[in-house]
Amino acid sequence: MATGKPDWSSAKETWHDRNPVQRLQSYSVAAVAPHGLTERWTYTVPAGTKTALEIALLMVTRDAAATTVGLARATIFYTPSGGSEEALLDAALLTNTVGDQDRAILGASAVLLPGDLIRATTIDASTGGTINYVLTAKIVDFDA
Repeated sequence: MATGKPDWSSAKETWHDRNPVQRLQSYSVAAVAPHGLTERWTYTVPAGTKTALEIALLMVTRDAAATTVGLARATIFYTPSGGSEEALLDAALLTNTVGDQDRAILGASAVLLPGDLIRATTIDASTGGTINYVLTAKIVDFDA
């Protein structure tokens, strides 16, 4: 019998109550020598789940001066399932003073769907010198 009231008995639980699994993707290293584009971590959202990207942080710090400065960069890329890769977050340095730093923070949730991919990379085109990197993302998987 219809009562005109909503039937909440079949409604899905809120996402944080659907078997959440917290994960931390992180690359945090000091004194990294110049290098080509290098993948530091990747994460693909599993089938049957969704993922909340709660926060992401990138930090690039000049640790030792380069002989010849080049671009030092940390990037988190996002690729939707079946789509094209785009930079989601980027921090970069083109200076040579020890202690110089750039950082980028994503402080709001983004929901990733099954098959979506995030990946973190670094690159340093300098000659000599070293860079400190922090590339971190805190995510929560939950049943879709």
